[in-house]
Amino acid sequence: MSSSATGQLDPAILLPMELLQQILSHLPYERATVQFRRKSTPRSFKPQLAFAHVCRAWRAAALTSEYWPGVRLSLKSGKRLKEGLDHDSGNALLYVHIDMEHRYPDVTLNKRKERAPLLALGQLPRIRTLFLKADPEDDEMDANEDAGVYAWALGDQPAPELQDLTFGWLGEEKIELEFIQQPFPRLRYLALMGCDLTSHQTILRTDNLVQANFWDVYLFETIDELVDTFSRWKCLQYVNISNCCLIGSGSKVTKYERRAAYLPALKDIRFFDNTTDIGTFLTYIAFPPAVRADICFNASSPTPELTRIVGDAVHDHFDSPEGHSLIANAHALVISYPNGYEIQSRPSETARYWLSGVISDGKPEARFLFHQNGAKAPFLEENLARFPALEMFSRLDLSQKDHFHPGPPPAHILRRLSGVTQLVLSQDCQSVLDDIPEDTKLLPKLESLELFTFTLQGKHQIADMEKVLEAARKARPGLTRLVLRGCKLRGETFEGVFGKGNVQMEEIPKH
Repeated sequence: MSSSATGQLDPAILLPMELLQQILSHLPYERATVQFRRKSTPRSFKPQLAFAHVCRAWRAAALTSEYWPGVRLSLKSGKRLKEGLDHDSGNALLYVHIDMEHRYPDVTLNKRKERAPLLALGQLPRIRTLFLKADPEDDEMDANEDAGVYAWALGDQPAPELQDLTFGWLGEEKIELEFIQQPFPRLRYLALMGCDLTSHQTILRTDNLVQANFWDVYLFETIDELVDTFSRWKCLQYVNISNCCLIGSGSKVTKYERRAAYLPALKDIRFFDNTTDIGTFLTYIAFPPAVRADICFNASSPTPELTRIVGDAVHDHFDSPEGHSLIANAHALVISYPNGYEIQSRPSETARYWLSGVISDGKPEARFLFHQNGAKAPFLEENLARFPALEMFSRLDLSQKDHFHPGPPPAHILRRLSGVTQLVLSQDCQSVLDDIPEDTKLLPKLESLELFTFTLQGKHQIADMEKVLEAARKARPGLTRLVLRGCKLRGETFEGVFGKGNVQMEEIPKH
């Protein structure tokens, strides 16, 4: 960027407002946050402005503007809304945030102005981004106010510009969206909470959806509706389904075959639900094996039939050349028995602790996470038994912490991991090391062993471990390397077994 002799920016080269608005209309939003406590938080415009690489002077002015790029509302004041709408000059780039929990401290009930949300929603034909969270049990509402009025306003007018909609209903009863009679043709980002779509799914009729977030939503009445809807979302990159009812009480009979819908653009899926819904989704909705998937089953007790359905669905997901390639190139298979397992695409950068039931971005290295609340060992064993190409994993990590069910997976599962050359063990899983000399089919290609946070106190425990390691080395001639990670031992410990220079000391990465 050129500058004048005085060092000041030439006003002629400042990015025109019209061009910036056009740029912003095409920019992707930052990755959605899925943590439950933040599920109602609107996305910020600041990352978009930074990504646009606009000149520093323009960006600073935009970020400090009271009104642009949007209007942020409580239910208390209409004055600021009117000023904001006037400032917007009628352009389509209008961001409206309506939150019944968002109060302005200088506005009291006695100073209530016009109903600001209804004024804003009256601009629906030109709103591009709308965040609306309503609570019908709000104690601070006037007696004659009805939070449903704000929701119903979504169906009063067409919304040809709407690209990003967040609608959260905080009532005890789900709100049906029958008042939305016209689809939103440009909708790309959708987040719903507390809604019932089983009888009215107009809001889902869009071909441009990029991100979909559903929390506590009744979605479909039949499997056919599920497949029909996801089949049209060819642009979908991210989907989160948490604590929802995927299929209602309608018929479970379907005209569709397994894996009938395919999501070619999907990059990330988060699913926290019951076994029935997850099994149904994975059976009929397919996506590339390289997609980052976080699948968490709630504390239900799956029947043998449901266990088989989920196992078959996961098998189909990975039983392809692409799936086998992902397995062969994976950094590690991590098993926390009986909670679940994960396929890691790269080494973990933090200490490894199993967070059962937590859906977050805390494990970015994991490509596929499969875990359950209220862990049921038969459910996990059946799934691993049906998992294809287990022999292609080269690294097995059994170091995840589980204080309630310590211990390794059963031997018949470990025998299938015949290609493993690197093994990571916590002290709870030392029995695997003890079994190696007695079981010729257990990890026959083992070359490297990592002991994770082992605590060996006194000469007797160290001597006992030396005997175990010597027996394992004799049974597996290829085992030539030992890593002590987070173990409070001297560096020369066990060099008598593995030889000088073949024992490595490493620290645990901090959070």
